[in-house]
Amino acid sequence: MPTASGITQARKRLGADVLRETFVRVAEPVATAETRGARMGRWRLMAVDGFELDVPDTPENAAELSDGTCLSVLVNPKYREARRDALIAAAKAGDDLDPADAHLVRVVEYDAPDRDGKELITLLCSITDPQAARPDQLASAYHERWEEETGNDQLKTHLRGPGRVLRSRIPDLVYQEIWAYLLVHHAISSLMSAAATAADIDPDRISFAKALRLFRRSATGTAAFPP
Repeated sequence: MPTASGITQARKRLGADVLRETFVRVAEPVATAETRGARMGRWRLMAVDGFELDVPDTPENAAELSDGTCLSVLVNPKYREARRDALIAAAKAGDDLDPADAHLVRVVEYDAPDRDGKELITLLCSITDPQAARPDQLASAYHERWEEETGNDQLKTHLRGPGRVLRSRIPDLVYQEIWAYLLVHHAISSLMSAAATAADIDPDRISFAKALRLFRRSATGTAAFPP
């Protein structure tokens, strides 16, 4: 009678490629044109989704980078399977990848609080050296990307005014007005950044709305014509 260890040894000899190739060759849509619910008119219904599987917590399964992150390869989606496999093999061998073909990335996974519990976030970055940036540093920097929305709010809501229509009636002056808004926003941001640097604080601590009111009072109080 075959034993558990004997079956395991046979599975190791067989490997995964045989089953992968078998699936590639035999897996195909099983519903026919007569299968109820398989079509919407002349179109075949299809959905794409993903799932996760838990594996035993062994050193072999957990062999990631030293900090718990791992490396992956983002391959040009236009390439077929053989070309993708070759690029992945090249990445594993440490070869340089042409950015037009693929990118070597570091995968950082972490949980973030959510209204319904926890949300798993997967971050991909080009900083592949664990010594260059810790996972918590990358996660913190990733969440700060939303500060870009703060910049949009500063320009559109506070500087321009909520819902206000630009005054220019011809395209050339519209562009001129937009550049003027951008220049004023840049000037205010530069002064706020200089003040924050002098005070050794994050520029986030300075209110754009209060700074804008201060600059407007200064401009209207000394200018010889309305701004």
